[in-house]
Amino acid sequence: MIGMTLRKLSIVGRADRNQQPDLDTFEVSLQTTLDLAPLIPQGCVKVSESGILGREEIGLLRSVGIQAALVGTSIMKSEDRAAKLRELAYACCQAGGTDDQS
Repeated sequence: MIGMTLRKLSIVGRADRNQQPDLDTFEVSLQTTLDLAPLIPQGCVKVSESGILGREEIGLLRSVGIQAALVGTSIMKSEDRAAKLRELAYACCQAGGTDDQS
C-alpha cells in the first residue's frame, strides 16, 4: 500500500526527529532515513530533514541516494554561519550533489 502511494509523489522527505520530539534536546537520528531511502521509488527526490551537522552526514546521506537536506540547527548553532554554509555546500558538491538520480 505504501508503495502505491509513493509512486504518485515527486518528492519524499523524512524528519529525523524522534517519534515524540523532545524540544529541549532536539534529539535526532539519521537511521530512519538510512532505512527508508532504498524504499523510495526512483524518480522521487529524496530529502533528509534534520540531523545534518556537517560533511560526514552529507556524505552518508548521499551514499544511500538522498538528494536534498533540510538543515537548520547546525547552522544556527554555528559561531560562523557563513563558514558552516560553505562547508555544507562544499560537502554536497564533493558527494556528487549535482547529479540527478531519477
